[in-house]
Amino acid sequence: MMFSNRSWGMLMKLAYDSGWKPMGCLEPDAWQAVDSAGNPQRFFSMDYFSRRGQKVMAADAAAIADALESGLLDVPTFDALGLKVSTSIDVPGLARPMRALRPGVKVNPFEYFSGENRGPLKQFIEFCRGGGFAIV
Repeated sequence: MMFSNRSWGMLMKLAYDSGWKPMGCLEPDAWQAVDSAGNPQRFFSMDYFSRRGQKVMAADAAAIADALESGLLDVPTFDALGLKVSTSIDVPGLARPMRALRPGVKVNPFEYFSGENRGPLKQFIEFCRGGGFAIV
């Protein structure tokens, strides 16, 4: 599955706010313990964001799915962002109009995944139920 940086951040925030306790990622297959100058490189296991190919273990993926499923109960079925939109733009190739929020408006993960955006959230929950994955 693919998510924008913002969507991925919202997924991780929703999971964390819904009870997920990160276990930490495993090093990517191509991880180099030393850089090109021979200096040691430390792998930061709690990095769920850099897209280096770090691996999320199956147990951690299941915990993410459990937390997101719990959080899904509080995600509105209606479009909670609708009142925060200042304009919509029809972009060729996009299934629905691209929306711009009013300046200064803050959005929480529950609003972000509301309405039609519950679908990708549910798909990601099922994806996580399939086992571990790499963040690329």
